[in-house]
Amino acid sequence: MLTDALSKGGLNVPKLEGEVAEELKAQLFPGAAVGNPIDILATGTPEHLRLCIDYCEEKLDNIDAMMAIFGTPGLVTMFEMYDVLHEKMQTCKKPIFPILPSINTAGAEVSAFLAKGHVNFADEVTLGTALSRIVNAPKPAVPEIELFGVDVPRIRRIIDSIPEDGYIAPNYVQALLHAAGIPLVDEFVSDALRFGRYFCGGAERCVFRFGSTFLRRSLLNDSFAACL
Repeated sequence: MLTDALSKGGLNVPKLEGEVAEELKAQLFPGAAVGNPIDILATGTPEHLRLCIDYCEEKLDNIDAMMAIFGTPGLVTMFEMYDVLHEKMQTCKKPIFPILPSINTAGAEVSAFLAKGHVNFADEVTLGTALSRIVNAPKPAVPEIELFGVDVPRIRRIIDSIPEDGYIAPNYVQALLHAAGIPLVDEFVSDALRFGRYFCGGAERCVFRFGSTFLRRSLLNDSFAACL
C-alpha cells in the first residue's frame, strides 16, 4: 500500500535487482524479498533489519530514503528491533521514516522509541500521501509584485485626471481596466429608451424606465441586457 501511495504521488520506487540485490537476498531467510519493498518476513531478526538498512545506505545508489515498516509479529518483543532502528536513524545520511503500526500490541516498545526523540507514522498510506504532497508542493511565490501587461504610468495619468472624489465615472473605470490589461466587453450609457428596446428586442423580462439605462453585452449568449 505504501508503494502504491508513493507511486500515485509521482515518487519513484525503483526496482532492486542485480548482483547487489541477490547478495542481500542470500543473507536473509528463505522466502524474503528484495525487489522493493524489501520484506524480511515476520521472523526477520534485528540483524536482518540492520543489514537491509546498511545495503540501502551504502550499496544501493538509486535509493534516496528508507521507510521501515515494522509491527510486532506476536512472537517476541520489539525493543531490540526498535533499538536498531534508533541507532541507524542517528548514523545514516539517508533519511529513515519509521512506520510502527502496532501502537497497542507493542505499545511499550513504541513508547520507548518515541521517548528517544523520534516520531512514529502509524499508517503507511497516510505517510506516503503526505510525503508526496510535500515533494510536489510548488515553490514559494516571489515577493516582488509582477505587473505583466499593466501600464502603470497610464493608470497614474488616468487617476490624476479624474476631476473629483467619490464614484468614478464609467469611462474612467473602463480606461483603468484597459490600462491594467483586463479584457472587457463594450459598455456604454444611453438615455434613449428606444435604444434599449432595439437591443433587447423581444426579451419579455426587460423592464425600462426613463433616465439613464445601462446596457451590457453578454459573453454567454452574445445578447444585450439592460440594467436599470
